[in-house]
This record gives sequence, structure tokens and C-alpha cells, in this order.
Amino acid sequence: MSAIHAEAHMKRGANRDFGPDLPYAQIKLYEVDLVIMSVKKTIPLLAVVLLVLGLAIGGGGAYYFLSTSFQSQVAQYEAHVTDLTADILNLTATVSELESIRSAYESQKTELETRILTLETLVTTLEDEIADLESEAPVYKEQISSLETLLDKAEDEIAEKVDQISFFEERLAYYRTLLEDFFEANPVRIGITAVNNEELQKVWAVEQIFEQEINDYSQDQGLPYKFDLVVKNNRDDVAKAVTNIVDFNSSGIKLVIGHGTNQQTSTSLLHADERDMLMLSPSANSRELAIAGDNLYRTCPTDLIQAPIQAKAVASWGIEGLIVIQRGDEWADKYYEIFKMEYEASGGTIVERYRYDPAIENFIGVLNTVEIWAQNAIDVYGEESVAVKVVGREEVNSLLSLVNNFPTMYDLKWFGSAGTTQKTSLFKSNSEEAAHLKLFGPVVAQEESDEYFDFATKYSLITGSTPSFYTSAMYDAAWIYGLSVIETWSTETYLIEEVLDDIAEDYVGASGSCRMDEYGDRLDVDHEIWGYSLDDGQLETTRYGYYDSDTGQVTWYTGVGIDPPG
Repeated sequence: MSAIHAEAHMKRGANRDFGPDLPYAQIKLYEVDLVIMSVKKTIPLLAVVLLVLGLAIGGGGAYYFLSTSFQSQVAQYEAHVTDLTADILNLTATVSELESIRSAYESQKTELETRILTLETLVTTLEDEIADLESEAPVYKEQISSLETLLDKAEDEIAEKVDQISFFEERLAYYRTLLEDFFEANPVRIGITAVNNEELQKVWAVEQIFEQEINDYSQDQGLPYKFDLVVKNNRDDVAKAVTNIVDFNSSGIKLVIGHGTNQQTSTSLLHADERDMLMLSPSANSRELAIAGDNLYRTCPTDLIQAPIQAKAVASWGIEGLIVIQRGDEWADKYYEIFKMEYEASGGTIVERYRYDPAIENFIGVLNTVEIWAQNAIDVYGEESVAVKVVGREEVNSLLSLVNNFPTMYDLKWFGSAGTTQKTSLFKSNSEEAAHLKLFGPVVAQEESDEYFDFATKYSLITGSTPSFYTSAMYDAAWIYGLSVIETWSTETYLIEEVLDDIAEDYVGASGSCRMDEYGDRLDVDHEIWGYSLDDGQLETTRYGYYDSDTGQVTWYTGVGIDPPG
């Protein structure tokens, strides 16, 4: 095929319909193939012609002929082949680029198809939910209709209640006026007793402070009450204490703050129970008065609360072996049971216990036995880890008169109880022995709070002295009664009893939190640890430590004549 024919054939190929799916690059490649095929077919034909001419003309003439006549044409074809090769390389790069674009488009297509499927699923779900809501719509419409009916009815009832409230407010205002007139002429009277003449000044101070405060409070709250504390003096006489209870009842007073001592309280309680009166004692702390269901409440704790505190005090010194000398009566037995349980729970051991007759006059036999026990305990635990605990009352003074004759036990640490703590008058005849043994014992501590300082400031202006815990507890008792009256709008004892525990539960006064236990007795009170010392030969009481009821820990002071543990 001639070059002209090949070119014409190429042109026909370029105009050929390759179909819509054949890429442009493939079309070009096809056209290049046609050109190359034309060249390959043309060159052999020329070679034959040249051979014939060469034979005719001769080798030299052929060479000349070829070099002159066909050289330019050959060069033209070579240049054309070079151009076609460059086109092929460009087309190859274009094909590669187009393949990458196609791959990217296919990835996008896959992602779009996935999204379409997700949207179709979501549409299906929403269509299902719409169908469910459409099916429930009639039910909701019915409920809405019912609620609208109820709303109309409620609005009618509200209008009726508003009218009733207006009526009752008018009646309330009327009765409040009557109450104000009644309480103006008949103030709320609460009885309060003093143990003796010495305590009478404290009671008068509490009376003045409480009356002023609660009457101001009533006025500020718009309440019609006027309170009046009626004071009576028991004059250190149990019979007089009973008479005062009877006199209070005769004058219509059912709420009494008192009495201050265990004996006065226990003797009077029967008369109070019989007359449906309430007694709220600030300082009668005997365990025997902890009786469920009686008419006695207390803003002071019982003396038995000291047993677990004392057990912690002993354990804080690292005492491993303890000897107990105990009065043989119900109070001491109960004290010992509580103490033993707490002390042994802390890891201590009661190695011996001597339970003596309360009527004992001579302790020589007791001390002989305890001396031997002390020696044996020291052999086991060591002197620093052994101590003596005495649970007794006034008879302990007789024990102290002999104890210095028993050197082993005399050099140990001694712990007392409520009956032996802060009794300087009791141990005056044995001051040196008391100061040597210390007889550590807990005493209720006055909590230093804003409520206490407020009360103490007013109290000191009247008396010139600082109120003790028990005086603060007397003041708090008055407030607990007063708030109970306000809560119930009554002085009826059965109504007061219904709220008194709850009032005390929430009340925090000058003596601290006044929560009560199941017997109506005070809970949660801090204690100071007191003992004895000598000051210029005179027996004195000294604070040696502190018990924190919140943490349950005992802290011993430095610089007070002892070497604290730890």
C-alpha cells in the first residue's frame, strides 16, 4: 500500500464510528497502529523498486539514486514516526490519568449508594413511626378530651375552694383575735425549779433571757403567744420538790423544767405521771431515770454515757491489762457492762474485777487482793500497760486513805467514774492521794458555739459569771418547750409529747444539739477529762483531756502535770 493510500486509509479510520463506549485514547492508539502498518507495507515495496533500479543502473547509480531521490522522503517518514511516538507517550499518560479519575468516580458512586441505602432505611423507619403515631392518634385525642373535661371540672372546684379559703381566712382572723386576747390575759406558763438557793440566781437569769427572747420571737412571727416562766425553789428538800410539782399542777401548769438533782427528780416523777405532767430535766443524769414511756425528758445525758467514753480514755493510753474495783449495785453493774464491752472492743483485757459491798467500811482486804493482781498483771503486760479502774461513790474516799500503803497499785494510772470526778470536798481529807492517782473521769463539756456565746453574753450581764453546760441545758429545755407549744398551739401534754422529740431533734441551742434517745435522754455530747491536782497544798480539779463525740477520739493535754500518750 502506498503512503498516500495509507494516509487515506487512516483518515477513513479516523472517521470510523467506534461506538460511544470506546475511550478517546483507544481511538488514537488505533489510528497510530494504522499509520505504522502503512509505513511497514510501503518500505518493502520501495526496496524492490530500488533493487531493480540498482541492478539496472549499477551499484553506484543505485546508491546515488537512493541518496538523492528518496533521502528526503525517508527523513520525512522518520520524523513522522518520532512525532507518532511522542503522541503515543502523551496518550498513555492521559489514559492513566483517566483511569484514576474513573476509579475515584467509582468510589464516590459506592459511597453515594451506601448513603442512599441508609436514607432509604431511615425513611422506612420514620414511615413506620408515623404509621404508629397515626394509629395512636385517636387514643390521644380521646385522652385530651377527657383531660379537658377534668380541667373544666377542676376549675370549678378551684373556684369553690377559693371561696372556702376566703371564708376560712376570715374565720382564722376572727379566732386569731380571740387567741390574742386570750393569751394576753392568759400567757403560756411553764414551771421551772431551782435545786436550792445557790442555783436560784441561775434560774432567774434563764427566766429573764428566755422570756425576752421567745416573746420577741412570737411578736416577729405574728404569733399571739406570751410566755411566762414560773420559778419555784426546792430548797435542797425532796419533800419541797414534790410539793412544788403538786402546786404547779394546781395552778394549771403541766410543763415543768426540772428538777436539777436525781433524788428530787425520781421522787417527784411519780406525782408528775399521776397528774399527766411533763418534766424536762437539765441535769438529773441518773441511769435509773432512763425509763421508756414515763413523763420525764432530759436535755442532759445519763451518767452511763461516760462508760464508753472512759473505755476509750483508758485505751488511748495503751493500757492492755486493766483491774476493775467496782461498787456492787445495779448502777455500777450496768456501768461495768457497758465499759467492758467498749474496752474489750478496743483490744484491752480486764484481767481482774473486784465487786465490793457498797456498805464497806474498810478496804484493807480489797487492796491486799488488788495489790497481788497488780503485780501479776505487770509481769504479763509491763507496768506502763497496766491500770486500775474504780467505779464507786463516796466510799472511795476510804479506799484512798489506805492506798498509799500498796506501792505496786499506787504507782499505776487510775481512772474514776461519775461518782469520783470533781469531788474535791469528798477527797479533801486525802488530797495528796487523790492528786497522785488523778482518778481521770469524764465530765460533760460546754460546746463553744455562736448559740452558746450569745446566751453566755446575756447571762454574764445578769449574773457576772459564765454559764455551765447544765445551765445552758436549762435554757435549751425552756426553748424546746416553747417551740413545742408553738408547733401544737397547745399546752396539753399529750400533744406536746407528740412533737417534743422532733423539736429536740432539730434544735441546736446553747448546749449544742439536743437530740434524744428512745428514753427521752440527751445524745451526742462532748466531754472533758478531769482529774485532781494540788495547788499550794489544796486539792484542785484539773482538765487533762477532751473527748470529741463527732470523732470518738480522746485528746490529752500537755503542760498539765502529765506526759500524754504518744
